[in-house]
Amino acid sequence: RFAGVHKGHLLLHEGHIGNGKTTTAILFYVLPVIESGEDVCIIANEQGVDEFRQMVLASVLTNKVKYFKMNRHKFITGNFTEEDKAALYQAADWLKQQEGKIHFVPMQDYALTMVEKVIRKYARMGCGMFLFDTMKPESDANDWGIFSDVAKSLFLMAKQENVAIVDTAQLSG
Repeated sequence: RFAGVHKGHLLLHEGHIGNGKTTTAILFYVLPVIESGEDVCIIANEQGVDEFRQMVLASVLTNKVKYFKMNRHKFITGNFTEEDKAALYQAADWLKQQEGKIHFVPMQDYALTMVEKVIRKYARMGCGMFLFDTMKPESDANDWGIFSDVAKSLFLMAKQENVAIVDTAQLSG
């Protein structure tokens, strides 16, 4: 068990659009799990590797370096002070110590079969936790039954591969 997630289990991390599901998943699960020495694989279908790098760096900056003078806007626009740069270097150093523990796999769609292939591959490579951001049914139908079937399949995959899976999922409404 690590970061409140047990191997062999699926955890749904849900929220409405724009409520910080990905950011909180990084804080609550990804950072603690890599700190414990376990590899994490991020499977992302809505954000690219650059967006994830920025979110992880910002999370490390505020939660590991304890530097609070930088917001998302400043991250994007730059104009960093010397103090900002020093804190960013500290965050980068922290991440270098974790090098090789975070794997990123971009997905082009929501195909469950592709997600399962990625989980099998990276589980064999030693990843103990997977963050699937964002889980949705493959069809555009907002059908709770289909969503439930996808979650059930991923839960069975977590059991079968003895890994923890955290899925962010968007609540409608």
